[in-house]
Amino acid sequence: MYSKLLSNDDQAIRIPEWFANVQLAYENFLFKDNLQLQAGIDFHWRSDYTALGYAPAIQQYYVQDDFVSPAFPLVDVFLNGKMKRGRFFFKYSNLVQLITQSGYIPTPGYPGQRNILDFGFDLFLFD
Repeated sequence: MYSKLLSNDDQAIRIPEWFANVQLAYENFLFKDNLQLQAGIDFHWRSDYTALGYAPAIQQYYVQDDFVSPAFPLVDVFLNGKMKRGRFFFKYSNLVQLITQSGYIPTPGYPGQRNILDFGFDLFLFD
């Protein structure tokens, strides 16, 4: 996706020029259609740009021109499952940080989501 501001004279609005969001997934039913599984990968990327700064003392964002947030790919791997009365998921967020040992910085001085394994389940106890 390409983004271009037609008028931004005071430079108050800061957005990356390029965005990319892609999901590649495979879904299938197993065990005589009793288990539905979906496995895949999510990819998000944005070009580098001068992001807004953040001042925690006043809880406000402000315009800054000193730090450029670098472009960084976010790659998530996931597995979702559904049985008759339950659902479960596993998601490993920010796979690239596991490999490169460097993360992304959406706001100057504040790192984004670190690599982590998320999991959960739902169990429905009603008809």
